[in-house]
Amino acid sequence: MFLKFFITGFVFKIIASIDDAFTRIPIISALAKSRKGKIAFSIGVFLSLLTALALTLIFSTALDGFAHIKYYAASLIIVIAIAIYFDLFSGKKRAKLAHRHHQKIIPEHKTHELPNKNFFKLVGIGFLIAFITVIDDTVVFIPLFLDGWEKTVDIIIGILTATVVQIILVIYFAEKIEKLKYRKEISAIGLIIIAILILFGAL
Repeated sequence: MFLKFFITGFVFKIIASIDDAFTRIPIISALAKSRKGKIAFSIGVFLSLLTALALTLIFSTALDGFAHIKYYAASLIIVIAIAIYFDLFSGKKRAKLAHRHHQKIIPEHKTHELPNKNFFKLVGIGFLIAFITVIDDTVVFIPLFLDGWEKTVDIIIGILTATVVQIILVIYFAEKIEKLKYRKEISAIGLIIIAILILFGAL
């Protein structure tokens, strides 16, 4: 059963954050010129996910037991998919706004050397920008944790593994990934498929 729940968490994370990952690539490239800078930024991204997961578990515990909660969650996921497709959440604009604000803290020319002070600042910036764009992911994750705690650890391991994979891809293949097309369509369709599976009790 571990493999099933692990894959579920992994796939949920990949689909839920496809658009967010693309949004962060140009920001990482602008703020973190060196590999060390990209790693610092990515640590912030990872910490933001841990925070989002903690919030998800809190919400899931509070909502567990409500009648037809999975139907509401699936409907909300479909709304998120539509919003991503039409860019109604403006995650890209929010991330760029945070980027412009924090460029004052770490000017681009200083990211080449990246002393320890700037390293930790980049961790904080990565956390903030990622958290701004990952908030909607908590809604997608909620249905995963509504059936008790037996599968929770397996699902979280899958989500965290997917996050590490995405971070590695962004660090080493950012330019190639950024050229991929139809990312909004892929993300929206993936979320709708997840919602359908939830509605029919497959997840």
